[in-house]
Amino acid sequence: MFLHCENKQLITKNLHNASSVLQVSEVSSDFRLKENLTRHDTSRAFTLVEMLAVIAVIAIGVALLAPVVPGIVGSKGMTRAVTEVASILEQCKAEAITRRSYVYVAFVNATNSSGKAEMRIGAVISRDGSGSNVTAGNLRPLTKVLKIENVRVVDYSGLAQSIKDIAPAEVRDSSDYVLNFTAPGVSFTISGQTFASGIIIISPKGEILPQQNSRMFRPRAAVGLMAMRAQTINANDGAIVAYQGNSGAINITRP
Repeated sequence: MFLHCENKQLITKNLHNASSVLQVSEVSSDFRLKENLTRHDTSRAFTLVEMLAVIAVIAIGVALLAPVVPGIVGSKGMTRAVTEVASILEQCKAEAITRRSYVYVAFVNATNSSGKAEMRIGAVISRDGSGSNVTAGNLRPLTKVLKIENVRVVDYSGLAQSIKDIAPAEVRDSSDYVLNFTAPGVSFTISGQTFASGIIIISPKGEILPQQNSRMFRPRAAVGLMAMRAQTINANDGAIVAYQGNSGAINITRP
């Protein structure tokens, strides 16, 4: 009986000690968990000073890039313009020779709905192959109206000095520039855009004619290009795309 009571007291004491250890362990674990969370949150947080410093660095970067971006965009527009003009002249020459017909390629300056300068290009081909019938019914559209923003067609006098300085001698006469070409009696409309001047006439032999059915050919047709920012000329960028009248070769001048 005495042993039984003693054992019971011992068991009770042990259970009490175990409970105390468990409670201390839980408190210690809870403390460590809170401490770790506090350290974790502290390591990831930003102070107000750090945030302001980051914003200031971003603002400085934007300010430095702002003057550069328009130049980059303008350069891409001029690169596209040179590529498109050369491509459309090559295409029209090939169509004239292949179909043994006359092709008319026209360039016009316009202003788009955003108020920006825009070069527009269109081409038609004679249905019956003649160079005399230039009525609307006989001229079939060969291309859609190609629109290139922030680029304007000019003659030699309108080119940037940086372009004039490197221009070959044979493209320094403004009379060779498409902006000053006239084709009496030739006018056509594509998708609402009318072309009545600045027209290159390409014969079935791929030559450039001064007028329909002429037995003479022009030495060349030069397309002067100037980069624009809205309606303001960018004097640092431009190009010349020249179609050689006898050979059909395309020559490009650009800094």
